[in-house]
Amino acid sequence: MLPPEAGDIVVTARKRRETLRSVPASISALSGETLASRQIRTVEDLSRATPGVSFQSGGGPGTDNIQVRGISSTSGNATVGIYLDEIAITLPNVYNGAIEPAFIDLARIEVLRGPQGTLFGASSMGGSLRFISNAPSLTDLGGSANTSLSGTKHGGFNHQEQATLNVPIVEDRVAVRIAGSIERNSGYIDNYDDAGNKLNDGTNADTIKAVRASVLIKPGSGWSITPSVFYQDQNVRDSSVFYTDLGKYQQSKKVREPSRIKLVVAGLTVEKELGFATLTSVSGYFRHTFDRTIDGTFYNSEYLGYLADSNPPFGLANRGSAIGNLPGPEYTNTVTRQFSQEVRLTSNAAAAGGQRFSWIVGLYASDQKIRRADNAYVVGLNQTFRDLYGIPPEQSDVFPGSAFPDDSVALATLGNRDRQYAAFGDATLALTPRLKLTAGVRYTHARETSSLATTGYFAGSGPPVYTTDAKFNAATPKISLSYDASRDITVYGLAARGFRVGGATPYIPPDICGADLADIGLTTVPRSFKSDKLWNYEVGAKGRVLGGRLTFNGALFLIDWSGIQQTLGLPTCGYSVVTNAGDARSYGGELEVRAELTPDLFAHASLGTVHSKLTSASTDFGPRAGQHTLNAPEWTLAFGLDYRHVLPSQATLFGHVLNAWTGRSYGSYNVADPDYVRPVYNTVNADVGVALGRLEISVFAKNLLNSKKIIQRPSILFVAEGYTLRPLTAGGRVSYRF
Repeated sequence: MLPPEAGDIVVTARKRRETLRSVPASISALSGETLASRQIRTVEDLSRATPGVSFQSGGGPGTDNIQVRGISSTSGNATVGIYLDEIAITLPNVYNGAIEPAFIDLARIEVLRGPQGTLFGASSMGGSLRFISNAPSLTDLGGSANTSLSGTKHGGFNHQEQATLNVPIVEDRVAVRIAGSIERNSGYIDNYDDAGNKLNDGTNADTIKAVRASVLIKPGSGWSITPSVFYQDQNVRDSSVFYTDLGKYQQSKKVREPSRIKLVVAGLTVEKELGFATLTSVSGYFRHTFDRTIDGTFYNSEYLGYLADSNPPFGLANRGSAIGNLPGPEYTNTVTRQFSQEVRLTSNAAAAGGQRFSWIVGLYASDQKIRRADNAYVVGLNQTFRDLYGIPPEQSDVFPGSAFPDDSVALATLGNRDRQYAAFGDATLALTPRLKLTAGVRYTHARETSSLATTGYFAGSGPPVYTTDAKFNAATPKISLSYDASRDITVYGLAARGFRVGGATPYIPPDICGADLADIGLTTVPRSFKSDKLWNYEVGAKGRVLGGRLTFNGALFLIDWSGIQQTLGLPTCGYSVVTNAGDARSYGGELEVRAELTPDLFAHASLGTVHSKLTSASTDFGPRAGQHTLNAPEWTLAFGLDYRHVLPSQATLFGHVLNAWTGRSYGSYNVADPDYVRPVYNTVNADVGVALGRLEISVFAKNLLNSKKIIQRPSILFVAEGYTLRPLTAGGRVSYRF
């Protein structure tokens, strides 16, 4: 028979514990053991092994974006909700990419496809990713420790150490669980100067430190109290992109692009059994700090040098290249803080007449504040200008009256506050012993305020402080019908609405951008953009056949998406506007199967297909009707084998292999962009080892075939760059349970 994880794994996708098969929705659930055996250690790995999920790299942590079912966007607010246990840690796309928590002491990851707004809120219009940690045990004293040592081709030495400890403090009353991890990954991108001399090997090395602690307290009388805290510190020496004109794994930045991300997530969950229902309170707080340096040499330094050479008196000297070659660092610091509170009442099935009727009602509130400082410099600008032309910049005809204190060219402080309040409810009624009807709705009220303060040469003619305020309301209903065709097979159909809140629009000078705005149908400068919405229609089936030797989970879907939040570049004035521009339709499906080939050998496969195109566009430039939405592979396919055999000596041999193919996708609406079409590629992960009681020893490889295909070609600040898989990384792992 198949192990429980193949079909009876318990999930909390509907905020109650139930088996995966009983949930009428398209869900993948990967246990912590599965994540480890298949070498799934990052969200990027997860996207290749899970159907319907796609990943766009921004060149490093903090800039990446996640999409589900072709509902992709790098503008406005996020389309996929990210949760650590029950706490939402979703960030808007305006200033950051998605938060990517370290895979530490996880019980499982739940991938919820399709809009989850009824139970999980506004930013889950494409789906949700839920990272579920192991809970403290009141009875088991023990833990584990492991170390992983490896080497990366064209890189260097890597290592990772993890440890967990579970300690019952008071018998059947109090327990503590602590987990810690430290990981260092060598870099594989080399940095060169303009003369072709190598300056740094492995410039994109990174280090990740993480710790999680939780306490389970059961004082009696049906009470359960669980405080928890998660901390992560990720230090990246440089981005992982290279310059395609130099060759694989090579770049020649004048300014390295390090980043550091710190994440703190604190939660307090309190439950009280009331007999007929369970009352649950979830209080959450997270703080996300993202410090980043960007190489703005081309965008800032070379532009100022171009201006100098374009000025008639200075242009004759043709010395602007000296300014253009000056380093142009941009330093950004983004701090996000969020408080959230949810209170819900969930019926207990036994008290409600078995499984005939169950329900959940709740209230939710969150307050998210973002503050970003963005400071750009051209190092040595003032002195170089004096050396070239004999006067300071502000006394010249090129920059009359424009001083550059401390060589700064732009200083900006941005603030954003998003407050949301929601009420939700969901109920399931068994119409017959086999037929169940589920209906739910969530009503959300959101208010967003934004401010921008700018100084410096590139601040332009904007006001010193620019503020906006906007309000949004939406109802997100969901209805499903499921039928148990047999004891082991369930079929279902559903319709669900999703949305994400709108937001404030950055300042746009009306005097120089009026014509561009008119071209996209805007007669006035917009101060905000609206919410966008979608409807998801889905049919699916899941269950077991062949005497339980084969499990399956499949779905077909159709999504109509309207008023898409998009960032449109204004071609004449050089600014950009976030607006609601166009509609899209996405359709496709997902299928996951797992089969017992022999008592020792299991096969698993997943297939996802997404066809997502714009059906209308409200602009004469930028995206056009008929074009594919961005960053959504047309298909993904993963196939793997799991082997486990017990020897007469009671030692256990095991092995795993996973081959994941990712289909063609689109990275730009501009057909001339090198990133317009992204290629098909595949990656292979494998491990083999032996378990000797509590000791486990294995060897592994990621990207076993050492694929070097360039899978994304972003143009960042007008520099053609490339992104590829991490080269072949192979090593060994030792783990001990105690």
